[in-house]
Amino acid sequence: MKGKHVKPSSLSISLFFIIGLLVVGNLIPLWSFTYFPSLDHPSHLLRHSILANYNNPQFDYNRTFVIQRLPVPNSLPDYVVALLACFVPLEVASKIFYSVLFLFLPLSLLYYLHATRPENCYLALSGCLFSYNFFLLILGNENFCFSIPLFFVTYGYWWSHKDRLGARQYIILSFLWSALYFSHILGFVLLTLSIFFTSFFMSRSLRKSAMMVSPSSLGILMYIWWNFKRGEYFNNPIIWNLRISEKLDSLLEVFFFVKKIGFPSYLQLGMLLFFLTYSLLFLSAIVKGKAKTTIKCLLFNFLLLLLVVLLLPKWFILFGGDQRTLIIALFFGLPLLFVPSRVARGIFTTFLVVLSLYYNMVIFGYFSEQNQALSDYKAALDKIPPSQKLLPLVLPPYTYFPPYHRFFEYYHLEKGGINPFHAIQPIFSVDYVKRPPTRGIYRFSPKDLSPTILNYYDYILIVADKQDILRQDLGQLCLTNGYKLFYEHKIYTIFNRQKADLRNSSQKVSDDKF
Repeated sequence: MKGKHVKPSSLSISLFFIIGLLVVGNLIPLWSFTYFPSLDHPSHLLRHSILANYNNPQFDYNRTFVIQRLPVPNSLPDYVVALLACFVPLEVASKIFYSVLFLFLPLSLLYYLHATRPENCYLALSGCLFSYNFFLLILGNENFCFSIPLFFVTYGYWWSHKDRLGARQYIILSFLWSALYFSHILGFVLLTLSIFFTSFFMSRSLRKSAMMVSPSSLGILMYIWWNFKRGEYFNNPIIWNLRISEKLDSLLEVFFFVKKIGFPSYLQLGMLLFFLTYSLLFLSAIVKGKAKTTIKCLLFNFLLLLLVVLLLPKWFILFGGDQRTLIIALFFGLPLLFVPSRVARGIFTTFLVVLSLYYNMVIFGYFSEQNQALSDYKAALDKIPPSQKLLPLVLPPYTYFPPYHRFFEYYHLEKGGINPFHAIQPIFSVDYVKRPPTRGIYRFSPKDLSPTILNYYDYILIVADKQDILRQDLGQLCLTNGYKLFYEHKIYTIFNRQKADLRNSSQKVSDDKF
């Protein structure tokens, strides 16, 4: 190759064009509606706001919250959005972050595939299909989802330079590994395991394999420092869970998640189609029987990641369920998928594009439906005055639905006040100076609401059907503990403390606000 620059082929230009088209399709639902309907999204926004406005006297965050100074994993998206929020409104900053994520995922897969199996680069289109995955769209695990493209970029860079690793490559790998650590600790661990065992499979040398993962040393040291300083996991015994049936049940929830979340059937169908398509292609790769070292190494890693899910204890999969590993395992197996003819590849490419466009229409309908429900909830929260201490109690079947799960945090974003949910979260980029006295807001019984808790909050929001017996018991408990009915509409019931109690509370808060 004589020239310094190589003109891209028509195929690569077409591939970039199609990826760009599908990314734009993914952006339409995101930017067409006010709210991103996921369980954790409001909580992320609140942390972003605290970081971005920590010293702003308008919010008074620095008296209520403290920023974690330790190297806390899973915090990178918080700081990225907080930095963007210094220049644009917070909601816009968050949508910019999601837009970058939607572009980053297919491009990272393209980079990874180009490094490992260049003939299968067209499979990067699946990144567009899977942008609105279960963990982003439903759970709102944006830190985990951001770690997926970082995983593939880091692995692809290592694969491209594994035979000539110099000082420059080690520095870049250390930076990428550290970024993955701060994005999500699970991706960091899986990348370290994958590269170590890939190197060992190829070289049969423990020393060389250890050298290959040495750029992860900084992240490992930060993790050890963080654990010793916060003193949580090191003080707890390791409990190994070898009940394979429970693990398999956890994996099945990725695609058939009707047991905990009654989610619309069309999205279940989309996940099922995605799973079946890749299963068939994976089987075709095995039948073809390619014996290249690349396939052997990647197949080994694919099985390794599944074993991690099935065998390791639950504490190993930090910040979420084991089924997240399957997502990475599926993506990691992409280069194994072999379609023998150009015609078959064209058919599959068309299938990916058509299914992605169809899925975009499905997602648009879902955003519309959920935003309507979120607007109704917002109207109920708007009834509450600013800067009140609000305790929301969400009962089934509304517990794990985005419009009700943690939407009350929008109240704290707009009107201040105390958010009790963070009191039950072990690690975040920010934490309370003093945590509110509550055990939780989703799994509780009336006996959990002690007089100490009830006397602390100014308002109690109950989200439940009026016929629900537990809702009636909670309402009676509020009425007998100094509260009165403040607002009631559809499934929303709000109680507030008597005026005399509120005056005393306001005086106490002004004297000793935290």
